Amino acid sequence: MSRVSLVALTALGLALAAPSARAQQPEPARPTDDDMFGGSAPAAATPAPSAAPTTSAAPPAAPDKTNETAPAPSGDGRDDALLGGGDSEPRFSDSIVPETPLAIGGQVYLRAQTSAQQGDDAWTLTAPSLLDLYLDARPNPRVRAYVLGRMSFDPTAAPNGTSSLTTFTGGSTGFSTFSAARGPTSILDQMWIRFDIARRVFVTAGKQHVRWGTGRFWQPTDYLHPVKRNPLDVFDARGGQTMLKLHVPVESLGWNFYGFGVFEDPNQASNTLRQVSGGARAEIVLGAAELGLDALVKDGQRPRFGVDVSGGIWELDV
Repeated sequence: MSRVSLVALTALGLALAAPSARAQQPEPARPTDDDMFGGSAPAAATPAPSAAPTTSAAPPAAPDKTNETAPAPSGDGRDDALLGGGDSEPRFSDSIVPETPLAIGGQVYLRAQTSAQQGDDAWTLTAPSLLDLYLDARPNPRVRAYVLGRMSFDPTAAPNGTSSLTTFTGGSTGFSTFSAARGPTSILDQMWIRFDIARRVFVTAGKQHVRWGTGRFWQPTDYLHPVKRNPLDVFDARGGQTMLKLHVPVESLGWNFYGFGVFEDPNQASNTLRQVSGGARAEIVLGAAELGLDALVKDGQRPRFGVDVSGGIWELDV
């Protein structure tokens, strides 16, 4: 074979071997999600053993701690680092979320009674029933939200009776606000949220119950409830009023000051600021007695004021 032919065959062999060599080279690895978005640092690859191990090797150098960076949190770890979670304290509150931030409960009140008047052979029968269901949410000790719904039902009442809540002064139902219809009739009794401002001013906003005065049966200063309580009721079943309550306590003296803005009027709409009622109450401790001073004003109505005093005489509360 001539020298020219040998050179040509050698060049052709190298040209055919080059693609095969390139095909055997591994492709570069695809970056993982942790490489692109942050995550735990990958574990160091274990070096492959050499073909001819030496009899002795120098110990590996200690890593440089000053140049190390903490791995970026991933998944839930990133959320916990930014918003708080696990054993850490929440960033948007100075209190840890309780174990049971939401409580659900209620009560069922079933009652039946019969009565008759002298000279009347017919015995009347009533069975007023109440169902209360509530949601009590406490995401932390400084914030609380509460909702209470009430449903009334009387299977003995006429099916076509009025569906409005009626005030009974001497009826046999036993509730101040109970539907005269068979029902079921539902009302929203309470829906409010409570929080504080710098632990000095405590705010309660929404439909709530506020009763002024210290009397149990006679309550002449109970201005914030439009319906007077029947003293013969089994319990107070009146609905709450929508208002804004500000409470400023003076712990060193045991005094309390309240401010109220009442937005709900059962007799008319209150969609302007002039129709909002304003109230205030002060509770002042004087020795073993407490003095309460009340005031409620509204545009177009005469202002109302109240005073109540409570104290102890030996074992008696007066």
